Amino acid sequence: MKFVKYRKLKCQYCCKETTVVSGNKLYPAGHRLSLKEFYYCSDCDAWVGMHLESKKPFGSVAKKDLRLKRKMAHDAFDEIWKNNIFNMTRKEAYSLLSKKMNMSNNKCHIGDFNIEQCNSVIIFCIDYKKSLYNGL
Repeated sequence: MKFVKYRKLKCQYCCKETTVVSGNKLYPAGHRLSLKEFYYCSDCDAWVGMHLESKKPFGSVAKKDLRLKRKMAHDAFDEIWKNNIFNMTRKEAYSLLSKKMNMSNNKCHIGDFNIEQCNSVIIFCIDYKKSLYNGL
């Protein structure tokens, strides 16, 4: 069995090192995320999930308002590539988004975005869907 170390992740708010906690500390029993692991800053009540195998964080730790905004941005963005309506792969969608956000593909991750960037993603997705629907 391969041993994977947890990352040293600092809180973007207070710069202290996060700890690893089980989702049952953050979510009610039975919640779909209650058995996952998270990087957590108890001082700021900020957290981020991680990849199961690599323990790589999904982005930067975030407080409640930013976690909600990132979820909204992901929901809007994922609709573009997940449901096949727009005939676009995830990679193609991220390439399009990175151009719109004026950043390289490898830096374009909603899990690292701030609230303003998430708002830009949401507006971009709404406008993109409108333009395609209007072209039909």
